[in-house]
Amino acid sequence: MLMTMTTPLSDRISRWATSGRATKILLHPRDYWTLSRKEGLIDKIEKQYSLPVVCLGGEEGLKKFIKDNTRTNKDEEDS
Repeated sequence: MLMTMTTPLSDRISRWATSGRATKILLHPRDYWTLSRKEGLIDKIEKQYSLPVVCLGGEEGLKKFIKDNTRTNKDEEDS
């Protein structure tokens, strides 16, 4: 498990997408949010591997992550 956390995201995506078992590329909300902030990057990954890129938890999971992350950052600023 620790190895997964230290392996760059691009390597993890590549390993999964080329494993022969992937029907989509599932990303943790933090990773999905990070990639989605870079214009066109998710589309580029989808085209590169011919697989859809999906956020774990769907749109609700992403919204919850952003809400929690925004709240955490605001709390830190207020301290």
